[in-house]
Amino acid sequence: MNFSELFIRRPVMTTVLTVSVIFFGILGYLRLPVNDLPAVDYPVIQVQVSYPGASPDTVANAIATPLERQFMQINGLELITSKSSQGNASMTLQFALDKNIDGADYAAQFMTVTFDCTERMKRECPAAVHVDGTARPQLVTSTSNPSFHRIISEYHRLTGIPSVINTSFNMHEEPIVCTPDDAIRAFLQGNLDYLAIGNFLVAHPGHRR
Repeated sequence: MNFSELFIRRPVMTTVLTVSVIFFGILGYLRLPVNDLPAVDYPVIQVQVSYPGASPDTVANAIATPLERQFMQINGLELITSKSSQGNASMTLQFALDKNIDGADYAAQFMTVTFDCTERMKRECPAAVHVDGTARPQLVTSTSNPSFHRIISEYHRLTGIPSVINTSFNMHEEPIVCTPDDAIRAFLQGNLDYLAIGNFLVAHPGHRR
């Protein structure tokens, strides 16, 4: 008697065994820790662009739309969502799951990428953290900006905090300064304490003692 003959001669046993296999198979499937629609974290980059004083329509037409056209040329980019408001545009770039975005540290040298903050960052530098727990940092290296890197390194040595607050240098509703003349005018009109430009550190004439 071969193995298959056993099942042929005993049809009741074969039926019971088949039903049992189907039943326990369904039961096992239902208990599998697998979601039919799993939550997947896609590689995402958030881009923030400022245009002080511009209306939402101007920001959308002059900044958001041209940037979206350029971003769509990036390989692996699947979805772009953008929002334009008064003087600001925010865009979210969603990439395919197999896309590696580790190179975002280069883009972060120009404050164009938003990152999730660590608990240490939230605790030690809360003024730079957005309400949603993110920040748009400027990563400074000894190669990209040696003098500023030395300042931050010394501040880190003195305080234990490796970051400082950075903001755009411009008067309200004006573009960011582009020339030394722009910087000096904004320095004087803005009533700042000091201006660091090139190898010079200048105190505001109205603040000298």
